[in-house]
Amino acid sequence: MSLEKKSTHVRLSPENHERAKVLAEIKGKDLAQYLAYLLEKEIAGEWHVLNLQAKSFERLGLGALMRDLSTEVIFDAGSEGNYRNSDKEKA
Repeated sequence: MSLEKKSTHVRLSPENHERAKVLAEIKGKDLAQYLAYLLEKEIAGEWHVLNLQAKSFERLGLGALMRDLSTEVIFDAGSEGNYRNSDKEKA
């Protein structure tokens, strides 16, 4: 019995799309299957980091949370999906 999965549509830069096609072929998977694997792996990693941060904030208290939030860096996507620090652009 297979688990039901949600469908999500994403757009990749042409360069990364080609890279993904080559990597999927090397791994012996179709492109959608390989991209789903990569996305699942990245989400699991981000979730793990979030859980570690939450445990750290819980241990250190509200003061540590407020300090961390006050120094938060926001990243936004560039036109090609590359990420850059928006604070550096403002300076």
